[in-house]
Amino acid sequence: MMTTESDMNRFTRGDIFILGLGICLLIPTLVFLFQTYSFYTRFELGSEERFGIWTAQEYFLKFDHLSQDMEKFFESPQVVLGYHPVDVATLDHLYQWIPDVSPQKNNSAIVRMLLQGRQKNGFFYYQRQRIEPHQSVSFHFATLDHPLSAVILRPIHPRDLFDPSNRFPIQSQILFSSVPEKILPQIKMGDTMINRNGKVIAKILKILTIEKTSVLALLEVWGEPRQTHFFFHDTPLTEGGLLVFETFQYSLEGMCKTITPMQP
Repeated sequence: MMTTESDMNRFTRGDIFILGLGICLLIPTLVFLFQTYSFYTRFELGSEERFGIWTAQEYFLKFDHLSQDMEKFFESPQVVLGYHPVDVATLDHLYQWIPDVSPQKNNSAIVRMLLQGRQKNGFFYYQRQRIEPHQSVSFHFATLDHPLSAVILRPIHPRDLFDPSNRFPIQSQILFSSVPEKILPQIKMGDTMINRNGKVIAKILKILTIEKTSVLALLEVWGEPRQTHFFFHDTPLTEGGLLVFETFQYSLEGMCKTITPMQP
């Protein structure tokens, strides 16, 4: 049986029609598959094997170079939205607004933020960026049309939750040894340690001596008397015992030399 030229033309047109129909169906299918793949491989929803375990961590942060009208912004809760949208960061507490008296008026704010991210190999990642103290991180808050940069001061530890219901002050001489040289100039009378809620729980009353890398300081410490011991950070404070004193600028561990109870 011979195939005519008309049959060949009809066959060719049919093939073209089927091919075109297949392409029209294939393109949206590929787009859908790509979007689905991207959705599930993004940082917020990616696999734990690839990105680590999804978790959250609170930090103390400091924002600099702020105009005066930004103080009200930091007094209210703020969020950073990720994809889908997902809240990936929440600013929920302003500890201190630091006004700048210079002509530049670059004010600062010390705040608490909850960051949503990944924990992998002992490190915390926010938006694929490994978070460490003194590191600069950019945040694009939902209510602002421009990002703000902050410096990570330190993570909030379980001991920062210490908030004794029956606060009782004592004075204690604390010897801080092997203090790094860059921290020595920062230690001064009036330095305070606060808990997560902003309450002062320890304060340097006086610098007694400074010898090379050792600092002997008189501290006022607030804690909780329990039976025969005074508890600070849920640990009994005793002569010869250790005390962690942590500010927004530095963290030191010292040995308790003396303990003097005070009137509440």
